[in-house]
Amino acid sequence: MKVNPVNFFKNKKALAGMLCVGLLVTASFFIQNLSNRIRQITVLGEGVQTCYQRIHQSYTARVLGDLSAPYLEQSFLTSTGDCLADTMSFYEANLDGFLTGGVTLLNEVNSLTDDFHNKLGGLEGNPENIVASVLGRRFEKLETRKDDFLEKLEAVSGKAMASYSSLKWSFFLLIGLVSFFFLGELWNSWNLLQANNELEVQAEDMLQDPGASAQNVEALITSALELNGLPKTALLVNGSARIENEVLPTEKLRNDVAGKAIPVIGQNKEAINAQIDAIWNQPAQPGLPKGAPQVATNEPDSVSLDDILSSTLELLSSRFVTSAITVDMNISEELKVYGEEEEIQQVIYLLLNQNIRSCEGLDSGTRAHLSLNAKILGNSTFLSLFDSGKGFSKEFLDFNRGLTSACPDEYKDLLIVKEFAKSLKADLTFENLLGSDGNIAGGKTQIAFRAPGLALPKKRLISLRKGKKRDLEASFS
Repeated sequence: MKVNPVNFFKNKKALAGMLCVGLLVTASFFIQNLSNRIRQITVLGEGVQTCYQRIHQSYTARVLGDLSAPYLEQSFLTSTGDCLADTMSFYEANLDGFLTGGVTLLNEVNSLTDDFHNKLGGLEGNPENIVASVLGRRFEKLETRKDDFLEKLEAVSGKAMASYSSLKWSFFLLIGLVSFFFLGELWNSWNLLQANNELEVQAEDMLQDPGASAQNVEALITSALELNGLPKTALLVNGSARIENEVLPTEKLRNDVAGKAIPVIGQNKEAINAQIDAIWNQPAQPGLPKGAPQVATNEPDSVSLDDILSSTLELLSSRFVTSAITVDMNISEELKVYGEEEEIQQVIYLLLNQNIRSCEGLDSGTRAHLSLNAKILGNSTFLSLFDSGKGFSKEFLDFNRGLTSACPDEYKDLLIVKEFAKSLKADLTFENLLGSDGNIAGGKTQIAFRAPGLALPKKRLISLRKGKKRDLEASFS
């Protein structure tokens, strides 16, 4: 199969653009994650340093012998322990598993801090050199474990920063590539628009030139199709034009109200005349001249609206009785409508269901009533259903008018009704009825079916003649 290079390149370019957009979204996601991770590492390091500074203040005050310093008070030592506990909780919630060996070092720091705080109060009465020696060993060990933890934290932070920097450069590069593809598509679209405008000008000139050759028209159409990436369609147009130049096949000729066209191209004069005579001598439809073929109608059979309503009401009779709804029907037996009986019955069934639901929400003291009327106007039969229920909600009426795109759940059945109405070529309207107090007193649904209409009585044509005014008045009376 031959591949058009232009289409191949355009498809590859579109695929590359989509890939760049996907990579851009992925890079944004990882950049955001790394940024959060770096921030968490920084917060953890600052928390450890803050706790260590508090331990260092207590150690300095005790070595200097300032026993009244606030750094040696129990509340300060307790808050230092809480600081270490909060740091441990933050680490476990955000960085556990991300920093190898970190939990072990933090546990050692916490344990050494507890031992250090216990020794602070247990050296009363000892010389200062003994106090400094005992506390110094513990403080140096604690500081060593703190430094080990911060070194590990700094190494992890360095790797995260390097990855963050690489991803950021990749992000900017992808933004440049996406912008390049976007601007390239704009440029191609502008060039295609200009080329199509030039072809439109040439086509307009050919339309105004009665002497334009078929070859030029064919070449123009082929150029337009190839320009818009339809080379196979252009080949199809060329092949079809060659076939039609030889003999026009019967299947490609148009059917209209005058009948099916008969190919006469490529035959001699005697054969053409004989063919025309055969067509003209065919039996015709009554009322049409001889030789004119009959016109088939696609109009469906008409069905009785009264029969459909009666059978549908019988199906719903138990629901009317249960809901205490009285029904009044004023439908002429002569009314007929076009359409499939099953589809029409389904439409009326769903509409009556909606009327019943509307009446079921009434207060117990309110009388529920349903009225069905029908009238004919020209070739349309209008069926109206009036109910004394709660009517239609504003949301549904707005949806039916096209003001909103969401249909309320309680009116989903009416969406099916609208689809059936389309297949029947019928029109549906919904509205609320207002009482004298301005409140909703019920709902009205009207559906206009296509109908054969009723035979109108013939009227006598009054002949007009010249005469005086009183003579004319007498003739009219």
